[in-house]
Amino acid sequence: MENQYKGVTTRALRNDERAISSSEPQTPLVIEPLHSKNRNFLKRFMKENSCQIISDIERYGAVLFRGFDIHSAADFEEQVLSIQGMRGMSEFMMSEPGRITVSGTRHVIHPNVNFKTGGTLDPVGGIHSESYYVPDVPRFISFFCEKPPLLGGETGLFDICKIYNDLPERLKEKLEQQRYLAGIFSIWQIAKRYNLPYEVAKDFCEKIDMSMVDYHGDQYAFMYKPSVAEHPTTKEKSIIIHFAGELNGHGLTKELIRQFSSDYASFKWCIHRLVWSFPYIRKNLFALRHPIIVLTCGGRLMGRVFDSSSNVIPSRETDNLRVGNVFEKEEIQLIAKLMRKYHSSFPWKRGDFIIIDNLKLAHAGMPGLGSRIIKVLMCNPLNMTYGKNSSGLYKAEEAAETRGAEVIKCSSACV
Repeated sequence: MENQYKGVTTRALRNDERAISSSEPQTPLVIEPLHSKNRNFLKRFMKENSCQIISDIERYGAVLFRGFDIHSAADFEEQVLSIQGMRGMSEFMMSEPGRITVSGTRHVIHPNVNFKTGGTLDPVGGIHSESYYVPDVPRFISFFCEKPPLLGGETGLFDICKIYNDLPERLKEKLEQQRYLAGIFSIWQIAKRYNLPYEVAKDFCEKIDMSMVDYHGDQYAFMYKPSVAEHPTTKEKSIIIHFAGELNGHGLTKELIRQFSSDYASFKWCIHRLVWSFPYIRKNLFALRHPIIVLTCGGRLMGRVFDSSSNVIPSRETDNLRVGNVFEKEEIQLIAKLMRKYHSSFPWKRGDFIIIDNLKLAHAGMPGLGSRIIKVLMCNPLNMTYGKNSSGLYKAEEAAETRGAEVIKCSSACV
């Protein structure tokens, strides 16, 4: 692996740095200090090598910065945004509950104060392309490890370009032909959150091509998302869905447990294996760990209106519009097999941060034990519309600002 930089070393992860074996040794690229670990050195390095760093993120899917003096979320934000061309995202339209900005930063968020992933008794799962269920999708997503867990808790990376390439042609055609329902938003709820007149909220949703549906005296905006993206630089195609939210109900969890079983066969994982053997135990542990989510969202967690209103459109009336119905049983099994094949992960070290190309890699919190503290920074919103009749193949391009920023401008204009 040729080093294109001065003052640092670049390499692949060593086998002893991986808890789980991988056939993707090139992901992520590791950048370490050669002499200076100083934050000021790293900031200059990021700025001076911006084009090459972004090129490496696109080439390898992710770049891991390890061994530098990064101690806080503010340090993390400063370094990532020193890369010219990286634009932090802070206003997300109809963001999920629990996404809270970290004090002392502008764009860094807690992953979700209501919903913990990674470092738990949950099986391998939660695999997703970032922000499938909300309008604002980042081009890049970065994670910073403030505190690693006692056991496991890695951030698993999954090459969604290679996964898509290995799918059957029948399935590829279905995914590229049309869009599928990813989210439902109450116009009343949007108007309330952003302090907008009802008609202004409705007009905004129609402007970004959401479909309007009447239900029990309210109107709902239906957001249809593409399932396949063409990378703006490499021109590779990738599958960009929330695999867990869309496919776990079709048997993906069971298949992932089977595919990753040999990776969790040692004694230290015996309690995890016991929990995975009994879905009833898994569900009850989830409810104990996330009572707010269960009580307020229930079965509407994924792609539903985040509101306790009784007027939410029932799942049974919309599930046939979702992408999970396109997959046959054998294809779910294949997806799980490909996820294991094209998986890469590493145990976190305090101070690590990684920048991921969201159009090349999906990610997930891996099983583990003990508290872990991870912070998140999303950059460079993608320019999307959400019409039902648009193509399922999205030719990715970046937007000047998020839909969240746009709707806030509408709110300011109405004051």
